[in-house]
Amino acid sequence: MLNSEVKSQLDNLILPSKRTEAQVLDYVSQQYLLFPQMALAFALQWSAAGAKQLYTEKIAEFRNGTFTFLAEMHVLTATLKAVNTILAADGMEQCRKCLGGHGFLNAAGIGPQIGSALPMATYEGDFVVLSIQVGQQILNAVSAKMMKGRKSNPGTPLLQYVYDFDPTSPRKTPARSEVMDLLKDHSFLLDALKYRANFLHYSTAKVLQEVIAESGKMDASALDKVKIELTEMTWAHGYVLLAHFFLQKLQAIEGTFAALHPIVSSLFELFCLTVMGPSYDRGGGFGDFVAAGVLPGSAKDLVLKRTKQILEQIRPLAVPLVDAWNIPDFVLNSCLGRYDGRYIEALYESTNYEPLNKTDVSEGYHKHLQYILHPERAQAAQAKL
Repeated sequence: MLNSEVKSQLDNLILPSKRTEAQVLDYVSQQYLLFPQMALAFALQWSAAGAKQLYTEKIAEFRNGTFTFLAEMHVLTATLKAVNTILAADGMEQCRKCLGGHGFLNAAGIGPQIGSALPMATYEGDFVVLSIQVGQQILNAVSAKMMKGRKSNPGTPLLQYVYDFDPTSPRKTPARSEVMDLLKDHSFLLDALKYRANFLHYSTAKVLQEVIAESGKMDASALDKVKIELTEMTWAHGYVLLAHFFLQKLQAIEGTFAALHPIVSSLFELFCLTVMGPSYDRGGGFGDFVAAGVLPGSAKDLVLKRTKQILEQIRPLAVPLVDAWNIPDFVLNSCLGRYDGRYIEALYESTNYEPLNKTDVSEGYHKHLQYILHPERAQAAQAKL
């Protein structure tokens, strides 16, 4: 007879596991892929709302012949158009990849949605064209400060952080022991994005100055030498704007819906940490913040550690946060993204609409495939002819 320990081990091998199956969102790897996209969705929404509010306010001034804020609106809309459209399209593709093979199904509705969003990154000005316009305006602000001693430009208040920056006074990099507390500070997170952006802005201005010194003139060819830097500047400025409007909305929520403040706070922190994190593929990443002196090089693991903490905080709220958008089923047109959650039944029902499923064996097998698998049948069929 088997002793009890051996019998128990055999039972565990033979009997199915008694553990309940973990939901996909319980895996931190999936959270790391999906939750930052959710935070980004709110950032995109509130940056668009903030830009619309400013546009509504300033359009009345424009109609009355006052164009003080024309440059401001141009930089704002050009930056958000360039940055937001790419982030939205790439974010949708990231979510599609998380669906595995189901992401390719027409019934999943992902393809048509991406097909609608992807062209937005191109029409009305693609990223490269708009980044040159944005970069030039930012360089004008740098020049106005450094060459003319200007401390502000009332016509471009969202570029005030450029005038506040002092490139001659290096930032004191925080000690590793301070980093975890700083990563919970909303003011620090926004300031970190601004400082990183200024680091790139002023570095580009220095490179351009060197190019002009070599050629002896400022022309299109000189500007062409820094176009790569201009794209980096646009990404950095875009993240500053997204964080600015996000934090602005967060402060408004604190005064009107205090119970929601902790929830939205986690999303804001996750958005900022995703930009600052070790593996962000749009607009630099952790290395830029180290080079700028915002974070010590040894803090890479701490940024990821804090990110994991926030992922854990968001997990119980993930589904309600997505449902809060209240996007109706007829808009999503997806058997997977259903409001009632009955995706298995809907996925099975969708198979009835596939013509290839009308027969057990497809017509293509009889016409072609069987002769590849069974060459002798081809000879028999030829003989009948």
